Amino acid sequence: MRLLRLIGWLLILVALFLLSREAFAWLDDGAWTIERAGELWTDLHPESLAAVENSASDLAPWARSGFDTLMGWPAWAAIGGIGLLFRLARSGRRSNGRKRYFKS
Repeated sequence: MRLLRLIGWLLILVALFLLSREAFAWLDDGAWTIERAGELWTDLHPESLAAVENSASDLAPWARSGFDTLMGWPAWAAIGGIGLLFRLARSGRRSNGRKRYFKS
């Protein structure tokens, strides 16, 4: 779980970088331009995007529509949202800080 939480922090940092990149472009151009998650993924590695799209289509119709919705979000929101989900992953600790060895 610690690895997932670390990955979550890294994804949140990437999202903040993407948001600040959009903000600096806005200050430079005077118009806010949103980079969609699908556009960013296409710029980085289009083959893997096509592979994930095909896998989502094979999984279920709702999976493909959910994936398409996520790819339409701003890149910083999609990556930051996934990072928050990873960051909030439950660890094996109780609220009092002791490690839980047996399930109750």
